[in-house]
Amino acid sequence: MEQALEFARNEALKGYVDSMRRFLDDAVEKAERLRIDISTRTKAIEQLGYEKATELALEQASDFAGQGNGRIADLYLQIAEQHASHLNDRFRDKVRDARAKLKITPPE
Repeated sequence: MEQALEFARNEALKGYVDSMRRFLDDAVEKAERLRIDISTRTKAIEQLGYEKATELALEQASDFAGQGNGRIADLYLQIAEQHASHLNDRFRDKVRDARAKLKITPPE
């Protein structure tokens, strides 16, 4: 009788441990999916920030070049180049094209 009780307790404990293991495995899996989701969203937000910053710097460069202030326009083009370096070729080409259009050569 005592052995049967001990066996039942052990089986119940095994069931509890298995249940907790599944619960923890599920929690770890959910946490990993959440981490990946947050990482993906963070990268998207970061990229959007670089895109907007590049566009703004190009606008400022154009404005200052239009006012005849090539030196400040060049500084804004350098800022745009810095931001575009984190982005794809399309943005780097955009900055290079803006520099050529504004006829501002980079400093030596």
